[in-house]
Amino acid sequence: MYSVFVIKSVKCPKCGEDVEISKAIYDEQIESAKKDAIIEAQKKASVILEEEHKRNQELSTQIAELLKIQRDLKRKDDDRTNWRKN
Repeated sequence: MYSVFVIKSVKCPKCGEDVEISKAIYDEQIESAKKDAIIEAQKKASVILEEEHKRNQELSTQIAELLKIQRDLKRKDDDRTNWRKN
C-alpha cells in the first residue's frame, strides 16, 4: 500500500479537537506562513530604513547649523581680536 500524504493532526484553536490535515496542505501552510513572515519583515525593515533616513537628514541639518554658528562665533572673535589690535 502506497501513501501519498502523511497525515498530521492539529488542535482546533476554537474547540480544542484534533483535526487531521494532509502533508501537502501542511507544507502549503508552512510555505505561506514563511512568505507572509518575509513580507512583514521587509515592510518593517522599510519603515525602519525610512525613519533612519529622516533622522540622518535631521542630524545633517543640525550639524550644518552648528557649523554655521561656530563659523560666526569664530568670525566675531577674530573681529574682536583685530579691533583690539588696532
